[in-house]
Amino acid sequence: MMTAGMTILILEGHQGVRNALARRLVRQSGIRRVVATATLSAALRMGRPRAPDLVICDPKTVGQDLTHGIRRLRALDCPILVLTASLEPEERLLIEQAGAEVVLFHGIGLPTLRAGINLAVALRQDYQHGTGRLDAEYPRTMS
Repeated sequence: MMTAGMTILILEGHQGVRNALARRLVRQSGIRRVVATATLSAALRMGRPRAPDLVICDPKTVGQDLTHGIRRLRALDCPILVLTASLEPEERLLIEQAGAEVVLFHGIGLPTLRAGINLAVALRQDYQHGTGRLDAEYPRTMS
């Protein structure tokens, strides 16, 4: 169900993770372009002219507090999928309250990542069209 020609922006502080994720995604059908960076400021600069369809980020690796980056990424007006190694329950809640549609954890397989991408896009569309509620109707954390 990935949107045809989807552009994904990756914000990940660890170069190895960032590069591996970009390589995995660029080979997937339905993904036209993958843009990756290590800093929030670069992501915001890159995201505006390239109009991503989705942001995948790990707020724990980019030198900001957990919610600051998510709130700033909201300016790109696209769904946000958090992909991180670990979160405390209260951290997950803060990230979701800041605006992340989906939270996933490192070590997932490609089918789960694709499902998370599809869910993030669907949640955002439902929310924008008034047909869904981001806070209650979907299981937003997958492992």
